[in-house]
Amino acid sequence: MTFTYLLDSDVLGHYAYSVPLQTEPTNFAAGKKKLVAWFVSNCHTQSKREDVVKELQKYIQIDVYGKCGPLKCPRTSEASCNAMLRTDYKFYLAFENSICEDYVTEKFTNALANFVVPIAFNGANMTIFPSNSFINLEDYSSTEELAEYLKYLDKNDTAYNALMQWRYNSTLISSSGRFSPARGSWCQLCERLHDPGYRSTPYKDASQWFMNRGKCRSLQRPVRSSGSSDKVLRSP
Repeated sequence: MTFTYLLDSDVLGHYAYSVPLQTEPTNFAAGKKKLVAWFVSNCHTQSKREDVVKELQKYIQIDVYGKCGPLKCPRTSEASCNAMLRTDYKFYLAFENSICEDYVTEKFTNALANFVVPIAFNGANMTIFPSNSFINLEDYSSTEELAEYLKYLDKNDTAYNALMQWRYNSTLISSSGRFSPARGSWCQLCERLHDPGYRSTPYKDASQWFMNRGKCRSLQRPVRSSGSSDKVLRSP
């Protein structure tokens, strides 16, 4: 039996949050005076996300918290960090340390849960998330182009709020796309282990299956400015 983040696992390990359904018109940009936050502790990653951030910082202010930046918000104060994110920032860099198929962590879902628009850089099937709820790095040919769009959203509350419209129709954020609030991953695992009728897929080598199925990639060079021909290039 497999229990991983891959969508075809027997049991899905995932991150999920329940958020309040919006019933009244809300200006989600109100009071948010800061543009982009990034909480990070791993400064040298397989995905080379740090290189992308350095390029972005040429055009916009990015507040970096943790071991890789000058600002601090300790993990022991997670609630206060989330509160700061929710009230002060419009965007969050949800950049994964590895770019692997179906792989997305709490970086992304936590941003959605805290009323911040995540900027995604991962290998996940993003159709499992609410439509028009995030910004995908790979939709832009350069960091400068992305930065200009973020600056536009910062000045246009109507456009920013369009990225929050899903909150009037949905209350669940899940990295698996098929999460039941009453049956989390561990409950599902327990049920299947105790179900004599359940038949999992047999694997001769589960580790090899995972390595082959994961299809992790790395960034070969960072996104460049719009004046350069370089874009995001990854090794297979």
